[in-house]
Amino acid sequence: MSTKNAGGSTSTDRARHVGEVREQKQVFINALSAGNSVRTAADAAGVTFDKPYEWREADPEFAERWQFAEEAGTDLIEEEAYRRAVKGVEKPIYRGGEVVGHVADYSDSMLMFIGWVCGLALAWHFLGYDLANWLRLAFFPETPAPPALNGTETLVTVLFSMLGLGGLRTVEKLKGVSREKWKR
Repeated sequence: MSTKNAGGSTSTDRARHVGEVREQKQVFINALSAGNSVRTAADAAGVTFDKPYEWREADPEFAERWQFAEEAGTDLIEEEAYRRAVKGVEKPIYRGGEVVGHVADYSDSMLMFIGWVCGLALAWHFLGYDLANWLRLAFFPETPAPPALNGTETLVTVLFSMLGLGGLRTVEKLKGVSREKWKR
């Protein structure tokens, strides 16, 4: 039996709404953990872009699930970038309209992009942040501090790995060794 409150809604209506919101939140979390952006995940959940932010602000459990989903989605994106840049993507070779073989296509531009992002993040962490903070304190003391980066150990590891890969690729090119020859 449902009862009406002062606003005219019934307890059944409220329960249905709570169930719908719970389902929307789950769809959002699933989409976010699949590597989608917040906007795409909100679209998948059938809510406006700002609604998940409201949920996160009001619901600490949802905020925690959001963080785990975002980390899982980021891991998927990182793994895909690594696969394309280092392992390569198999592309078919056609002759006369028929597939006669496959060749691995490597994304050097993906490696360069990742390297630039790591390099810029390290530059911000070790130079830019302190300089921006000094300028802020000298000229605009009432403004908030600029954002600091967390996880610089990971950035350093990735950057040195990228530099190592870049060095190996350079040596390969200088010696005339190509990955296509390795596959034969």
